[in-house]
Amino acid sequence: MRGMTGDTLPAPMHARRLALTTALVLALTAIAGCGSLTGAGPRSIPAGVCADAVTSSNPTAAENTCPGSTTWQPDHPLGPAGAIEGFSNPVSVQAGQTVRLYISTTAPTYSYTVYRLGWYGGLGARQVYMSASIQGIKQPAPTIDPVTRMVSAATWRASVPLTIPSDWVTGVYLVKLLSSTGYIHYLSFVVRDDASHATYVFQASVFTDQAYNLWGGHSLYLGLVPNTHPQSTPPHTPPPHSTPIPSTTSHSTTIHSAPRPKYAYAYRSYVVSFDRPYDTDAGLGDFAVWDINLLRWLERNGDDVAYTTDTDTDLSGSGLTQHKMMVVAGHSEYWSTAMRAHVTAARDAGVSLAFFGANNIYWHVRTQSSPLGPDREIICYKSVALDLAGRTNPEETTNLWRQRQVDDPENSLLGQEYAGVLRSQTSMRLAPGVAPFLEGTGLSADSTLPDLIGGEYDHPTQNGHSPPGLVILASSPVHCKVADGSCPRDGVDYTTSTLYHAASGAWVFDAGTFSWAWGLDDLSFDKSVGTHRHATAGFQRLTQNLLAFMLGDCAIPSQSDAARTPIFAAIGVLGEACALLLVVEALMLALWPERRGWSIWALATGLCALGLSPLAARLTAVVACSGGATVSGLANQSGRVAAAAIVTVQVVTVATCLAVIVVGGLVAWTVAQRIRPRRLTPVVPEATHWRPPGS
Repeated sequence: MRGMTGDTLPAPMHARRLALTTALVLALTAIAGCGSLTGAGPRSIPAGVCADAVTSSNPTAAENTCPGSTTWQPDHPLGPAGAIEGFSNPVSVQAGQTVRLYISTTAPTYSYTVYRLGWYGGLGARQVYMSASIQGIKQPAPTIDPVTRMVSAATWRASVPLTIPSDWVTGVYLVKLLSSTGYIHYLSFVVRDDASHATYVFQASVFTDQAYNLWGGHSLYLGLVPNTHPQSTPPHTPPPHSTPIPSTTSHSTTIHSAPRPKYAYAYRSYVVSFDRPYDTDAGLGDFAVWDINLLRWLERNGDDVAYTTDTDTDLSGSGLTQHKMMVVAGHSEYWSTAMRAHVTAARDAGVSLAFFGANNIYWHVRTQSSPLGPDREIICYKSVALDLAGRTNPEETTNLWRQRQVDDPENSLLGQEYAGVLRSQTSMRLAPGVAPFLEGTGLSADSTLPDLIGGEYDHPTQNGHSPPGLVILASSPVHCKVADGSCPRDGVDYTTSTLYHAASGAWVFDAGTFSWAWGLDDLSFDKSVGTHRHATAGFQRLTQNLLAFMLGDCAIPSQSDAARTPIFAAIGVLGEACALLLVVEALMLALWPERRGWSIWALATGLCALGLSPLAARLTAVVACSGGATVSGLANQSGRVAAAAIVTVQVVTVATCLAVIVVGGLVAWTVAQRIRPRRLTPVVPEATHWRPPGS
């Protein structure tokens, strides 16, 4: 028995263990490799990471696991003009640095609460600090430069120094001011992380917000006509390139004896300063209208985002190359030479650019320091004749980027250029070029999306500066204001959303509308603007697919219609079944270790290989990601290019399947040979010297 046990049993037992182990490994591989791929969705972050969010691999997603609050939204009146207001210096800081808050109020005391904007389960912000009661100060009236009409409150006394704690995650932070008399106002600043390598860097367009700021009586568009009497804070009178936003300020008294204030373009300022509050949206400027929805949507998705501002891009844009994509939200109309150079260099280094607005890179500006710090004043004469400094340095003239002194039209970077002002919100109509990004959207290449074209609009132009291979994602008819931009005389034009592939491999997207982000999120901060309810799951997925494509994530972009046919679905089912077949085969080898087991093993292996076909169909997206020419062709001639891509990938897949079947069969046959039960020969004792008893 010892000989039979030692010579016969170990081989089958070892083989069974080997078979079970191998089968389980292959089953796990099959489950991981043969299953279907899914599109991007909100990232899953383990619970309990809120306290350590700043040290997380994705601080933004971790931060959004923290408890949110709705108390950041307006819940008190703004009160009479000047009841309470303020501004910050600088506009952005890093952890450990100090931001100073300049506050003016007519109340005896006030307090403030700091919030970080984000998703936070839909609540929109997290409270990170609440001050004690602070003695109120009525700050002096602003100064107005007699030559440039620049309004400045640099003489205000810094009321509050706020040092940024090390655990504050990069983001846009609101300061909600509350006076002891029950009035509120806001100011904001950005917390940067210059060491971040987040996927996205989100630029807040503070230069443009400041250009439209009429606080103190003058903006780059309008100015108080002499000998008229302004209110303490003038009402927001929309300039030519602005969607009307009714004033949210309520005045307790009215001056009846003085003539009403008048504002005119001829009395605009030539320089605007960050050393003053914002006059619209309770102190938040246009950020609260166009930018906030995109911010909320990115953070809702769990995207890895760092934050910066125009000022930072102007002063030092080297950090842009630490990210995969730069996102510019809303309206970014005013750009300096350094901003343009830094962003162009980032594109040429492979950083993709996504402009979720219109009328971007339109006016060329210079910057200068104020008494409170660098880049606190923006110069834009909007006139060659008035800008004397431009005469000695023509390329620094503060007029349009497309005019001959600067001669670098915006479309050389954006892909298209500003065309005009819309009469009203209108529908976006998708174009054939959007086809590669429609997976999971429920939309088609001719779908219309209500009210996603708004404010101002862009479209391509033939001026010799447009990049090659421009793809039209959406093309929508519009009614425009004839006096603005290049709007035709009949007031009928079109606007487009575009995408192109730069030589560096970067992608550049331009929405061509202010309202793209309204299709992503429905928050309406300023109720006087009216509510918007345009966000849909289909448009959100379309945007998600587009961004993933631009990042080179080829598991996300759409596969062609051919890859979604019933035959591919059937093959997918076989692929899902392969793991189960391998487990069954392992049990058969363990219980019935006979030669026929290799055929079942080969069958299971072959089915697993066939299960790669859905994956192969997905690899069509890899072909689309491989180069600009291919993608342009896929967008504009999607049927022919997609068909060729699928044929190529499927031929490779079939060859791979055959190879796996043959190799799998040989391996299974070899294993089966080794585990066949050996024929046992009875052991007969030698008869020498042995006789039966009694013989």
